[in-house]
Amino acid sequence: MAETIIGEFSLINLSLLDAGLIWDLTYILDDFGTDILRLSVLSTSAVPIPSAIWLFGSGLIGLISMARRRKS
Repeated sequence: MAETIIGEFSLINLSLLDAGLIWDLTYILDDFGTDILRLSVLSTSAVPIPSAIWLFGSGLIGLISMARRRKS
């Protein structure tokens, strides 16, 4: 999601940027004396699947196989 915020700022807090993000902060002073500050998120890091999901999946497969053995 891209947003543009226009206004005057005296302090910029970058603590909300996660360490897993790759970002670029650019400061430009153009010919008219206008300050431009641009923050771009270049890419995000992949989120690994927690081991709890793998444990839940293997338990579910075990329960399904036990139910099939009882039927036969």
